Amino acid sequence: MLKLGVLSEEDLPMSILVADVSDGKAWIRWIFTDPEMRGKGGAALLIEELLRLLQGVEAEGILVDFHEEDDGLEDFFMDHDFLVGEEQALFRIPLMELLYGTRLESVVARRSKERCAYSLRNLKTLKPLAQFLRSHEVEAEYIEGISREYSFVVLDPSGKVTEGIFISEAGDEDLHINYLVGEGSPQGIVDLVAALYDELIDAGRDQGDLVFTDRLGAGISFMDMLTENDVELYRVPGLKSAVKLFDQADIA
Repeated sequence: MLKLGVLSEEDLPMSILVADVSDGKAWIRWIFTDPEMRGKGGAALLIEELLRLLQGVEAEGILVDFHEEDDGLEDFFMDHDFLVGEEQALFRIPLMELLYGTRLESVVARRSKERCAYSLRNLKTLKPLAQFLRSHEVEAEYIEGISREYSFVVLDPSGKVTEGIFISEAGDEDLHINYLVGEGSPQGIVDLVAALYDELIDAGRDQGDLVFTDRLGAGISFMDMLTENDVELYRVPGLKSAVKLFDQADIA
């Protein structure tokens, strides 16, 4: 985690930036300027310093997600040669609505007769999981901070991991699906959903939302399996993303 700040000439806080740097990419998690200090170049200095720190690193670029209501961020990133576009989709399903709906009940009823989905906390060894993640080229940032209680994998009879859903706890109540990946088995996805359902019901966890981003287009079909409603009802509007791809001049 990289944290940068800028002070004014009077030694007052102006701007702050928080970023993760991994696998050749810098992910800006948070950037903020005191409203009374805007227009004085604090945020621009942060971007310049981030570029300086990335010198000598085989970096692909800088990425950031933000909300269109964040004052001035779209213009700021465009002024600094970022490409800005709409985020593909973020969805929030109320857990209460999800758990007690008839659609999910019918999905859970189709689970395998023999138990094959396990939470990460119940795995005897994490070696098959590590092999699975490497084989599917799952990047490290997608499994950072995941919950071993609410993340599940499907094991075949040989103990090989074939599907996985990796969930982190966001705030006091929400659950965020960081990554859903597998070998294309519909039954495997059903077993993952059933295992998550059991854990939530046993824990009495029905407040908050199930949250996930549909970056690869798979989220729509997953949501359709879980709910009876039009998936657009759960879309969070107004999310945008910005990316700055490096060329030699950027990091020279």
